[in-house]
Amino acid sequence: MRSGDLADMTIDTVTRDDVAAWVNARAEASSGKTLRNQHALLAASFTDAVRDGLLVENVFTGTRMPRTDHDDAEMVF
Repeated sequence: MRSGDLADMTIDTVTRDDVAAWVNARAEASSGKTLRNQHALLAASFTDAVRDGLLVENVFTGTRMPRTDHDDAEMVF
């Protein structure tokens, strides 16, 4: 598996370390907002899997998101 690549994994094999590697890899390629949106989508999918009994826990819960330079940027209109 490439660092931070979740695409080739089955949902029941993803670990918190895999999520952390994915977040770190995506942080280099995406804006903070895009990363948060992608994380939220996957976290919601894993929440549904827990509710459906496919997983015991949501490994996306509690993930620390990295700060990006864009997060501190002043909005200009």
